[in-house]
Amino acid sequence: MHTALPLITFLVCLFTFHNLQRKEDIRRLFLWCAVSWGVYAVFSVELLSLVNGVTSINLTAIWLVPLLLLVFFLYRLMRKGHRFSMPRFEKPQSWAEIGLWFGIGVVLFLTALVAWKSPPQTWDSLNYHMSRVAHWAQQSALRHYPTGIEVQNNMAPGAEILVLQTYVLSASDDWVNFIQWFAMLASTIGVTWLAAQLGVGRLGQVLAAVFTVSIPIGIAEATSTMTDYVVAFWLVCVAAEGLCVIRDEVSNIGLLMLASSSGLAILTKPTAYAFLLPFAILVGWHLIRNLPYGPVVRYAVMGFIIALLLNLGHFSRNTEIYGNPIGPDDRFDQHANQLLSLRGMVSNFVRNTAMHLQTPSPHVNKAIALGVQWLHEGLDLDVNDVRTTAAGRFKVTVPRMNENSAGNPLHAFLILVVFGVILWRRKSLNSRLIEFAGTLFASALVFSFLFKWLIFGTRLQLPFFVLSAPLVGGIIGCDSKKRFAPVIGFILLVASLPWLLSIDSRPIIPSEGRTLVDSIFEESRMNLLFANGNYLLEPARDMIIRISEAECLEIGLMLAGNSLEYPFWTLLGAPQDDLHLEWIVKGTYSSVLAREDFAPCAIICENCSFADQTFRGLTLAHKRAPYSLYLRE
Repeated sequence: MHTALPLITFLVCLFTFHNLQRKEDIRRLFLWCAVSWGVYAVFSVELLSLVNGVTSINLTAIWLVPLLLLVFFLYRLMRKGHRFSMPRFEKPQSWAEIGLWFGIGVVLFLTALVAWKSPPQTWDSLNYHMSRVAHWAQQSALRHYPTGIEVQNNMAPGAEILVLQTYVLSASDDWVNFIQWFAMLASTIGVTWLAAQLGVGRLGQVLAAVFTVSIPIGIAEATSTMTDYVVAFWLVCVAAEGLCVIRDEVSNIGLLMLASSSGLAILTKPTAYAFLLPFAILVGWHLIRNLPYGPVVRYAVMGFIIALLLNLGHFSRNTEIYGNPIGPDDRFDQHANQLLSLRGMVSNFVRNTAMHLQTPSPHVNKAIALGVQWLHEGLDLDVNDVRTTAAGRFKVTVPRMNENSAGNPLHAFLILVVFGVILWRRKSLNSRLIEFAGTLFASALVFSFLFKWLIFGTRLQLPFFVLSAPLVGGIIGCDSKKRFAPVIGFILLVASLPWLLSIDSRPIIPSEGRTLVDSIFEESRMNLLFANGNYLLEPARDMIIRISEAECLEIGLMLAGNSLEYPFWTLLGAPQDDLHLEWIVKGTYSSVLAREDFAPCAIICENCSFADQTFRGLTLAHKRAPYSLYLRE
């Protein structure tokens, strides 16, 4: 029951907000509750970390406090004569709307099913997302720790802090995928509110929701513990309150939510900066136009302080170890664009766009790639210039069901059409829609200016696609005969089926020769865990069998920087109080945090080639590539 406390608290918060602000749209109140919930989750874990108090008992108490206070407040409100009101939703007005909402429900149901049946399995999740969660749970705090995978410490932790809540409260990883799934659900609600503020009608709002739930890379992310959907949702909250400012609806609570959601987005992923900057300029411009300078400065300072406070814990921990709040310089150089010029921005923008122009025809894809290469020759740049490329070589592939590199070809095509229509009809469209479209386009340019192109970059662009949904709904949904939008909506839903049913590493219906495992209903959870690295399953299991036979609970880790660490936690039965895993490292930034008195009874070493059969007093007990196991005799 206590595992569901955060969700119950959120729902009670929504009922409370609704009964206090009955004239406010329930979708805006939903976003307010989500932001309040996120802020409370972050601050509570940061405070508990100061006393090593991130435990199941303490988190249960932390969530019981607001829950009981909200229930008591509602009770007092009713005692004073206020009639309790449940949120109401408008019924669909046509069979087309009913069909589209049904399709949205099917997508949400199937993604929830996959999220429930699948363990965390994305390579990055097993490398650092879930590994850092396991370390935090072990030490009951968000402290940095010695590791050979430095991104476990220095990467923005916002999404993982939320995952930590479910991991500790349930003492398992059964629910960890639902943080991203909830972000998808919440974004779907949020984009309908964004569309409404842009003056889009009911059918266009439904189409915006359909567009969001059918994004291929979004479907893949919604069933994982990656972080891009979480940052996309916080940016939807930022855009929602930013549009309220554009509509001259400036309020203290609205600006508080704007600042809080901005801070949460920054805390979740650095890519948020690219989207926040254009929206900050737009909001600032409207505030300056409509308010005296004094209040504008006050709002700006307060917003900066709120966003800083949300990130202060992580920034201070990074500064202590790396000398700056972002992380080590080499990590910054790896992803930050080093050609800060018009040529560099155009190169990244074109390649980021072309990644989504995938077709089933290899010949067409090659032609697109050659066109991009020809453009780069005109720019006097190599298409794989190391100054603008983080990893991989540029190419355009057929559509993939891979969670790391799935493109969004149909959605990209619709966005290109919609932006073309907006440019063509700019004089007849309302100013809010034009400003929103311009700001979103600017965010794509800023993203391309700040960050290098990456072969796995389609997932980094998920916020752009989600924020484009209201524009697609607004332009396509304005068909006066209400015929075109439903057709597009149903096409999007049908086109999403391959990603819904057959993601490579966690398919509902496997595809022979493509999917990596059998159906999630037939495969064991362990096989699904190792789906993206099944060659490591047997070697890792061999290590754990011998550690268990030795009844060893103090284990040292010596793995490569891009290795799968989290499976060892799962195989050893984490989280449990008497189990302790710790890295043995030298020469890394975080090695200064290593405990000199750490004396493990087992060490798992990857690709080790020691001349001696002993290491740190332990004897080589088993070896199966790529692992060696040293045990105390």
